Amino acid sequence: MFIKTKRNQSGSFSVQLIESVRVLGKKNPRSVLIQTFGSGRSKEEIAYLKQRAQVYLDHLMGQRNQAKAEKGKDGSSLENACQLVIQVPEDISHCDSYVCGFHDVFGPVYDSIFKNTGLKAKENRMLKDLSIMRIIHPKSKRFTSKIASQYNCNLTLDGIYKLMDRIDSQVIETIQRLSFKNTQTLLKSEKEELEVLFYDMTTLYFEVGSSDELREFGFSKDGKHAHVQIMMAIITTKSGLPLGYELFPGNSYEGHTLVPVLEKLQEKYKIKKVIVVADSGLISKDNVKEISKMGLEYILGGRVKNGSKALKKAVLDEAGYTPLTPTLKGKIFYPPVSKKKKNQDEATSQNNSQKSDEPDAQKNEEEEILDRIYIYHCQTRAHKDQHEREKQVDKVKENIGKPVKSKLGGVYKKPFVSIGEDKSVIGIDEEALERIAQFDGFFTLETNLKDAPMLDILNYYRALWQIEQTFRIIKYNIALRPIFHYNTDRIKAHFAMCYIALVLIRTLEYKTTQNGVYLPLEQLNELLRTVRIINLTIKEKHYKIAQDFPQTLIPIYKALKIKPPNRFLSL
Repeated sequence: MFIKTKRNQSGSFSVQLIESVRVLGKKNPRSVLIQTFGSGRSKEEIAYLKQRAQVYLDHLMGQRNQAKAEKGKDGSSLENACQLVIQVPEDISHCDSYVCGFHDVFGPVYDSIFKNTGLKAKENRMLKDLSIMRIIHPKSKRFTSKIASQYNCNLTLDGIYKLMDRIDSQVIETIQRLSFKNTQTLLKSEKEELEVLFYDMTTLYFEVGSSDELREFGFSKDGKHAHVQIMMAIITTKSGLPLGYELFPGNSYEGHTLVPVLEKLQEKYKIKKVIVVADSGLISKDNVKEISKMGLEYILGGRVKNGSKALKKAVLDEAGYTPLTPTLKGKIFYPPVSKKKKNQDEATSQNNSQKSDEPDAQKNEEEEILDRIYIYHCQTRAHKDQHEREKQVDKVKENIGKPVKSKLGGVYKKPFVSIGEDKSVIGIDEEALERIAQFDGFFTLETNLKDAPMLDILNYYRALWQIEQTFRIIKYNIALRPIFHYNTDRIKAHFAMCYIALVLIRTLEYKTTQNGVYLPLEQLNELLRTVRIINLTIKEKHYKIAQDFPQTLIPIYKALKIKPPNRFLSL
């Protein structure tokens, strides 16, 4: 193995770990990419990437040398194996193979978390197989039943549907409880606290057109407005570990989902003090008020363009900003209490003082919770905002005078675009462009945290990408949607199985990352597909032979405390 620096078309350089592999029948060895460690332009960036690659290379070579030293101790050497003799082709009465890598890796993870789901042992084994199959090939149940034998699974279509009918609300509740317990255990093992919750939700559409109490038409984040959908809310930790999920009818308002989910989580798991981090679509006065009443702290993303006049004025006022990094500055803004609200509070206070000898307790219940808004300006973000807007302006200019009936849902809805009565682009409003450009690089965060450093607040919020990554896994790696079921109970069972697959993936990522041997899921899956077992029956004697084991997987197996399959076994 060796480290290679590859020049890209963009002018940057990628640092890769390459292995030369001899191929049977070929004169020259073939170069196989083991891992890419990133790309850079400066000498410092490339040197840093090479250092990372060297550390990983040393780790792999150490594992390979250790494996050679221990060869034969597990009974896999030729000295301890039976002699396999094939004299004529007819000696082989049976030969097949299956992929074992996925069950090697994800099977023990499942057993450590979901061993006691409330299902019978045989049903739980089926649930494990189905959840792992969702990671391998996220296809229909019919397709899963057809290819299951290739992964040493015994799954029939009738058996799958019978199992789904057994996954009732009690089993789903147990699955979520076990998931939460697993997250707590993992955090404790690394001496981390469950101090921050990240919340977000998405829409998941159906290929079935009929609606019911759960499937409804609504605003689709996937652009599938002609399909019925379900809304799914997920809560994770800052490491991306799932804590739970909740389903809502497809026509629910996103902002009304946050508080019910938090109330259920607080009731089930007795969470007392935690910071809730959520995006701007979930911010509302009612949510802010209810979260604070629950005794929780929060950080909610905001949008300057939707802010009050007082906020916009404070954003553009240069006074009060403090440098946080060379490219970032910030300040705290306290929203003013309106005169109407102030008069109401004064009247309420006087009324309470007349009714009770202990006005303080009553007053605290009626008091409006005063939040603070953290205003940030990032130079890098300002350049990005300007670049994106210039691209939009160029696109509009290309279509001046042309009808845009089919495009009015895109850039043509921007306030700087002038549209005529005939639905054609008339021109660009330069004054509107200037007003918008004022706020390039600015963004806000609303919180009730007291005396928290501005950079800490920002770093909490920036970790929200973990939940976005979670939804990417759900939609693309697990392919939870589109959904073809129409029975409500089976729909819920489908979500439960996909959620188990998500927990397995995130748990595996967490464990390997803590051991410094993380591989992207797509790359890991490709390697696991090469871990195969060949079954041979020769003269009524059964043998198992393992295909060549990828050296890159050795650190993964070691991090999970799993032994690679034995090279040769006689049964």
